[in-house]
Amino acid sequence: MTSRWAINDFVRKRLRNLRLARGLSGKEFASRLGIPRTSYVSLETGAYNFKLDVLFKALAILEADIQDIWPEDREASAIAQNPLHLRRIQEFRLTEVVSLAEADGGCLLRLEGGSASVLMSTGLNQSYLERLCLYLEDGRLMQDGYWFERVRRNRTFYLYVKASSFPNHLQPVARHYMSVWASFFSGKQTNSESSPGPDEK
Repeated sequence: MTSRWAINDFVRKRLRNLRLARGLSGKEFASRLGIPRTSYVSLETGAYNFKLDVLFKALAILEADIQDIWPEDREASAIAQNPLHLRRIQEFRLTEVVSLAEADGGCLLRLEGGSASVLMSTGLNQSYLERLCLYLEDGRLMQDGYWFERVRRNRTFYLYVKASSFPNHLQPVARHYMSVWASFFSGKQTNSESSPGPDEK
């Protein structure tokens, strides 16, 4: 079994466990997701893959985060051997913010020593990302989107979301993820990722 399929299988099982822990039947959960019961059964058993919008909605119903259904290193050797699974969590979170904000795209950038770099992106082409970096290196922010900033040690991290508006209820989520990402991309990849360090501003 490949690491990718091992992760997909793990996610489906964890979602099922969370659903049962919340006391939701498959029929009730499918109804709340707005899909037929047979479709949900196919998703939960692995006949079909979850689309991101359905997965986001499932997490919202279960009051869970992607971290709650994603494998940790110690939980399964086939999954733990995949060096990209922690990174995929972060990419999923970026896609989640962009999708829920109904934005055109978004990215996470790092400014360090006067040089800007793109750490993750979705929905933005290379020339646009290069412009964002040039603006940051010039001490400016492009004005056609929303920005979130997080300082960690001698690095500044920026979340940029290209959208005409950004929902108020998503702002705490974006700020929380900025703390997570600043920690993750500074090399501190632990389970206590949501706790900002004393050197953060």
